[in-house]
Amino acid sequence: MKNLTLTLRKYASARAFLVFSILFYLAMYVSKTVHALWFNEQHALPLYGFSYTMMAVAGVLSFLTGRLGDIFSPSFALRTGVIFYSIGLFLRIITNSIVIAGLSGFIAGIGASLVIVSMRHWILSIGEQEDRPAIVSLKETSRNVGTSIGTAIAGISVIGVSLVFSKPLPVVLILSAILCFSSLLFIPKIQKTNKKDTKEKEKTNSKPRVSKRLLVGVITFGVIAGLTVSMLAPYLPIILNNQGVSVSLIGIYMALISICGVISSPMFSGKKINENKTKIFFLSELFVGIVTLLFILNLPSIVIPLILILRAFFMAGSIISQELLELDMFPKYAIGMLYGFSQSSFFIGDAIGGTLGGFLYNLNQDFALLACALLTLINALLFTLFYKYIKQTSIAGDQCVSVAK
Repeated sequence: MKNLTLTLRKYASARAFLVFSILFYLAMYVSKTVHALWFNEQHALPLYGFSYTMMAVAGVLSFLTGRLGDIFSPSFALRTGVIFYSIGLFLRIITNSIVIAGLSGFIAGIGASLVIVSMRHWILSIGEQEDRPAIVSLKETSRNVGTSIGTAIAGISVIGVSLVFSKPLPVVLILSAILCFSSLLFIPKIQKTNKKDTKEKEKTNSKPRVSKRLLVGVITFGVIAGLTVSMLAPYLPIILNNQGVSVSLIGIYMALISICGVISSPMFSGKKINENKTKIFFLSELFVGIVTLLFILNLPSIVIPLILILRAFFMAGSIISQELLELDMFPKYAIGMLYGFSQSSFFIGDAIGGTLGGFLYNLNQDFALLACALLTLINALLFTLFYKYIKQTSIAGDQCVSVAK
């Protein structure tokens, strides 16, 4: 926590990143919550579903949009993403056209993809290598804060706006689009690549490429990440209910997870985190899998919050340490492309996992939890071995200037 505070004091770009990220995710989750309510009120849920599907389709194209930050300026890609996403949010007020519904989802999906991928360039431009754990922790902390506040104030904002407007839902959607657009004010000029990358290119006098082995690994682990998330997160309310948690408490327990994410992320901001990122990732993923298995047992209701807190803590460690490992593996000139492929493959895994999860939970909840935990444990081992393999074969980071054979 102390290291995160020092980083914010030291770098103006880090403070801008904090404000930008909170605003972006706050606008995202206010709009996300109200979007469904507005279409339901207008009896247009099929169009809402189509819009959501088109957003997912756009997300799968992240491997293409991710290249913008590599080819052009990361600042340009980030600003373009914010503009696109704001337009997509604004178009959500229209509920009587399948074309507009699909277009709003696709434009918002492209915009969100551009922003999320381009934020990695921003991370690399802040401070030095030793500051990276604090910056990655800042990214997760700001995302959790924006998400929590956005979800919490969505309902409150509707009540407040209803005092002035007879139809508050579309007004809130417009306000969320304006809020998202205002985040443009906090985007600085972001350096495209570091000096070492540029000098390396000049020495080799050749167009740098990304290792095929690295690319295959990125896609594989992106799919696994999508599978593990979608096989648990959407079904967590059902799992809690089957554990005896009352419906009235489920919302509070879900909020507890977000709060734990906000508190836990700064704990992984120390400089020693980067030195021990491999061990932290492996142990965090290992314990995430083990804690997931606890849901198979018939536990007292008082133990459930403790399990959720432990899982949120280890998830924070896993997410932050994995991103540190990825930033260490990925060549700087291909950050956008590689994170684009990772995001595309995540959406593919998410789609497969959502469908597979529904089938497994309908068949047997314990079997579904066992499959999810097993995937997490496999990911802990394989991703750790993959990272070590990439580093040992010298095809990662700044040394990667051609396709490894």
